[in-house]
Amino acid sequence: MSLVPIAIAPLLQAAARLAQACACALLLTGGALAQERLPQPLDDGAQLFEMGTIADASGRGARWWIESAGPDASPCRPRTLHVLVDVHMPLAREGVAREWMQLVHQRWVKACAADRRSAAPMMVRIQIHQGFELAPDASGHMPRGLVNALAAFQSGSLSFQQYQNGAIQAMASAGEAGGQESEYQANAQRLRQLAQRYQAGRLMDVQGLDRLRSRPVEKVLLVAVQPGALVGRNKREVHGARHEGWDASSAVVEGAEVAKWNNDSRMVAVRVKARSTDVRTPDRWVLTLLGSQACSFRDCEDFLLMPGGQWITQRELR
Repeated sequence: MSLVPIAIAPLLQAAARLAQACACALLLTGGALAQERLPQPLDDGAQLFEMGTIADASGRGARWWIESAGPDASPCRPRTLHVLVDVHMPLAREGVAREWMQLVHQRWVKACAADRRSAAPMMVRIQIHQGFELAPDASGHMPRGLVNALAAFQSGSLSFQQYQNGAIQAMASAGEAGGQESEYQANAQRLRQLAQRYQAGRLMDVQGLDRLRSRPVEKVLLVAVQPGALVGRNKREVHGARHEGWDASSAVVEGAEVAKWNNDSRMVAVRVKARSTDVRTPDRWVLTLLGSQACSFRDCEDFLLMPGGQWITQRELR
């Protein structure tokens, strides 16, 4: 009997263990090559996994962690996602805070796409912290985030069940809420002026429009959209400017202007034409463009966030 296979077997086992450790290191650093970091134990037996960095659409960076509990603690079975942003991040703007929650959810989905357990419905807390460092205290407790939410994770989508933004409360206690309320009043005026310009009778979102079985009675609608791909001559697919998670709702806007659009979200004034028969956009509403105005924020916060800090998605504009 040859002794070569016997001598090689331990080496193969060692190589397999090394490959497994490297795979774990890649997951814990968000896919970047870096030194492996072991999870940090917390007070109740939970584990804290450091996941590396994420960035928003403007390139601003943040760090994130996954807190997992139970005998099978794993980054793909989280109870809390923690995000640490810079001290200058304007978390009192609802659009900014919610964008970070969406981003960390999407990054988690990507990191755990190969783990079957991540596809099971679960309730997960998302906490946004602000500062320079994030670590458990001496007793192993994680600090409470400035922005906190309880969200349902299901089939790659995210929906908020509870939400609290402490940054807004802190601003109010500091006597700065009046300035923000004036900003919200300016949003409302900007929206009314846009509606009057195009004689729009209703504000809708893409998701609500997609659910309609028949054309709306209003001749002109205002819709907040995020441009997608060109799908024909003077035709562009659009998604909702405030779409959450992996929402697949979309529509098709047609008009000479759409070919010149960049990636900025915008408010569009449109007439609903008919359902698309194009194989690239089957059954999507086709919207005839009357005019548009670019938004200052990805989620069109400068049009959709109203006095009292409330988002609006449908509104009569008559």
